[in-house]
Amino acid sequence: MKRLFLSGGIVTALMMIPGCRQTEEKAAPTLTVGSGNAPSGNIPTGNAATGSTPGGDVKLNGAQSIHWVKSMDAALKEAGATKKPIMVDFYATWCGPCKVLDEDIYTDDAVIEQSRKWVSVKIDVEKNQELASKYNVTGLPTIAFLKPDGTVITGFKGVPAAAKLAEAMESSMDKVRAQ
Repeated sequence: MKRLFLSGGIVTALMMIPGCRQTEEKAAPTLTVGSGNAPSGNIPTGNAATGSTPGGDVKLNGAQSIHWVKSMDAALKEAGATKKPIMVDFYATWCGPCKVLDEDIYTDDAVIEQSRKWVSVKIDVEKNQELASKYNVTGLPTIAFLKPDGTVITGFKGVPAAAKLAEAMESSMDKVRAQ
């Protein structure tokens, strides 16, 4: 397994997550995002593909798309104004499983529908090492669900099936509403 050490070894981004390229579903590793006060998620991985459109809206063949804000600062500002929670996709341009999210998962109708309830932002870990370290990103892709103030609700790493991501988004939204 090859590793890329970011910012003096504080954050380790895995170039390959074993099993992410298999077509059968299997459990992804559990990730505790943040400072230890957040629950963790465990969502099965999905199947793989190649290619991506990092940042901006993920839109293929004129289909609906997720609206991605351009930075964490913009996400926090929008979330503060709208009281929507934040979905953060930590990725790298060289990450194959990250491209699977863009092409196969973020284009799913149920995921797109759920995303309308969220402020969504994609963070390139190579350009934002300090932010990746703050949210304890240790593998790619990592998806973190945050309260509007940036506090972690939950998160996971790997490529979930689209239905599992939509379920996780709804479940995380329920946690925000309950508070």
